[in-house]
Amino acid sequence: MELRALAEQILRSDSLQDKLANPSVTSDENPGTPWSGPKWPGRPQSLRLDLDRPKAPFPSLGQLHDPVARGQVLHFFANHELLAMELMALALVRFPDAPPVFRKGIAHTLKEEQDHLRRYLARMAELGVEFGELHNSPFFWTSLSPMDHPIHYCAGLSLAFEQANLDYCLHYGRAFAKVGDTQTKELMDHVYQDEIGHVRHGLRWYRTFKDQSLSDWEAFEAALLPPLTPARAKGKPYDRDGRRRAGFDDDWIDALQVYGRTKGRPPTLWWFNPGCEQTLLGQLPSKPAQALRRDLGSLPMFLSRRDDTVIAPVSPSPEWLQGWQELGVDLPEWVPAPQALTGRKLGAFIPFGPGPEADKNKAGATSPPWTQADFRKSSALELQVIARQRHGDLAGGDDTEGHLVLRIPQLVDALAKIQGPALIKQDLGSSGQGQRRAQGTLDAATEKWVTRILATQSAVVVEPLLNRVADLSALYQGGKLLGLSRPLVDNKGVWRGQVLSEPWAGLPVDVRRLLSEGRRVLKLYQDLADQAPHSGYWNIDGLVYRDAGNTLRLRAVVERNPRMTMGHIARGIARWIRHGRPAVWTLHHKRDVGPLAPFAQQLQERFPPVTDQGQLVSGVLCTNDPSQAQDFLSVAWVGAAACQGAADIVPILRGLERTPL
Repeated sequence: MELRALAEQILRSDSLQDKLANPSVTSDENPGTPWSGPKWPGRPQSLRLDLDRPKAPFPSLGQLHDPVARGQVLHFFANHELLAMELMALALVRFPDAPPVFRKGIAHTLKEEQDHLRRYLARMAELGVEFGELHNSPFFWTSLSPMDHPIHYCAGLSLAFEQANLDYCLHYGRAFAKVGDTQTKELMDHVYQDEIGHVRHGLRWYRTFKDQSLSDWEAFEAALLPPLTPARAKGKPYDRDGRRRAGFDDDWIDALQVYGRTKGRPPTLWWFNPGCEQTLLGQLPSKPAQALRRDLGSLPMFLSRRDDTVIAPVSPSPEWLQGWQELGVDLPEWVPAPQALTGRKLGAFIPFGPGPEADKNKAGATSPPWTQADFRKSSALELQVIARQRHGDLAGGDDTEGHLVLRIPQLVDALAKIQGPALIKQDLGSSGQGQRRAQGTLDAATEKWVTRILATQSAVVVEPLLNRVADLSALYQGGKLLGLSRPLVDNKGVWRGQVLSEPWAGLPVDVRRLLSEGRRVLKLYQDLADQAPHSGYWNIDGLVYRDAGNTLRLRAVVERNPRMTMGHIARGIARWIRHGRPAVWTLHHKRDVGPLAPFAQQLQERFPPVTDQGQLVSGVLCTNDPSQAQDFLSVAWVGAAACQGAADIVPILRGLERTPL
């Protein structure tokens, strides 16, 4: 039988028996002229792809003790085998001039797919399921039928759908064995072995057809027809051994394992852009802010969902990503700049901070509205007044009163009223930056600085410099209070880390009592959510202090930040840490610890990470890639020994030596 005739029979016939016809000898002496093929392949009425039928739910692993559920799983596999046969037939009639050896390989693969389908149908009948009683998805056909070059066949069918089947065959083979169905498990093992050969054939010819100046991986995404992405080429668990047997090298295997592009849902776009406040004034982010963006650009992955996209100047290495993936973190897609997303449909845009720069980089995604007034430090003064009006002394005493200053004489009066150490802040400035200290009077250097600020921002904020005991941060998303967190801030107001475990652990008993008794503090901060509405991520910073009489007090509102904070990211990291374990998250600069990659290696040798059931139980994990970090490295420390190690390195954590977390 001519191969062309067999291919046309598979495409045209509405008889399943015709599609399964398997002549012992086929000739390809008359491949014919190119034919685009039918819009839909011929099929029996119950199997037609153009029927508008409700999708059938896929049985869960917990249902596989039921024979019918196992048969329904095989129904999905059977449809995929039939679709693969039809697409192979389509490639034969569409590319008659392709190399004969390539076409012969397709014919061999097609016959093995026919054998798989026969085996599936026989086993389904034994389990009580008839082919056609469930919805048959047309996705394979609609995705690949537009192919106009053999490389599209190789990339889409062999290297995407069939490569993913390596994972699915292993996964469901093990699941069937777990419920005692060795017969179906052996069927999946047989299909798995054949699929390795199918992928090997596709890989060989993909390498022949691709641009030889590109690596295998570099050319792969370009060879896939939309909406296909490399995400379609894998499942869970990830079968590295089968891929090696199919001929992939470790670079490909590593790259695919950590690939995170969406399979179809419009992805949420994330961007870590510290220094966003500086752009409000038309300034470029400072050099430290730019270094943070570069080195910590991967941090949004701890908040993102599966198939989201993160803008990161440098994509993290597969080796580092695999450590977090093994814990269960769903890795996003990485793009170096928003321009890489041109023409793609996106969902929400979530930058670290909104602003004019963020608006230029959202690539058509939707983002919450913002105004410059949202960023003014003076908004915290208004909130602190509201907090005291509604919650009395719990929110702070008279010694917390701050002042909005528009002119130098007002500043002199405010410093006189405070009668002690004071902090002067830019009305528009980054958290912990753009500040000066004063003591009762105004020196010449500070007056010059304030004059310059007033010329560009119209106002500064002056507030008492309190005897701080501990910092706290109320974390919000929209109108919802997510919880309270404890930032670790040095004496200059610079963020150095975050407590990942119970936030008040390690603090004196009286401080813990003030912050946790009666849930009064939580009620206060939930109440403030209604007074300072914001539709994205935001926070309110507060602090615990001792007043002049040495009494512990809470200043409920120090700053309001209408953006994401490191506390939000810390909350995301904490999901992967065993509940109840002491843990901190710290930030290190190379000037303090030396070259970052060797520092990270020393930490992980001293405190090797120990995981259990997808959670970090003890040890150290770097939360950005130390092999690529140039200035900053962030580190999660888990367990008493590791937290003690953190205290040895970060001076602000020295209190942990006295009261371990």
